[in-house]
Amino acid sequence: MSYTSYIPALIAVVWLLVRQLSVRPLKDRPTLALILLVIGAAQTAQFAQDTRIDGLDVALGLASLVVGAGLAAVRAHTVRLWRDGDAVLTQGTVWTLLLWIVGIGQHLVFEFFTHTHGFGTATLLVYFGVVLLVQRLLLSRRARLLHLAAPADSRRGAFGDEARA
Repeated sequence: MSYTSYIPALIAVVWLLVRQLSVRPLKDRPTLALILLVIGAAQTAQFAQDTRIDGLDVALGLASLVVGAGLAAVRAHTVRLWRDGDAVLTQGTVWTLLLWIVGIGQHLVFEFFTHTHGFGTATLLVYFGVVLLVQRLLLSRRARLLHLAAPADSRRGAFGDEARA
């Protein structure tokens, strides 16, 4: 894996951390998470075409996603939520930042135990997509429980889209 393949991951890390600490409206749809999942899946597929990945690598990658999802659940409780007019706003705290660093670190550390150099970096955008999706869903739930957001409309799907009849 060349050093240029680390550039998208590095850009994503910086961008996500800045966004997490900024005051932002809580979105109805997990668009960013889904985009990162798609791009990450493509990047991982490209990596898998060029590199032999064995069962241990896949198992460790999945374990990292499970740990990351657990950290995202904890991290969702460190984000400040409040209402400003019609919008529910969010802003990460120092604890949010620390949990992001721990999560990214644990995902990259699993690479030391795999047989495939570069697998942790190749799957980083998939990792971001999964953990952002978990965090966003739990933030939306928190906002509803705190009565900051209206309860989900029964005609709405899990991602805020219209349910199909």
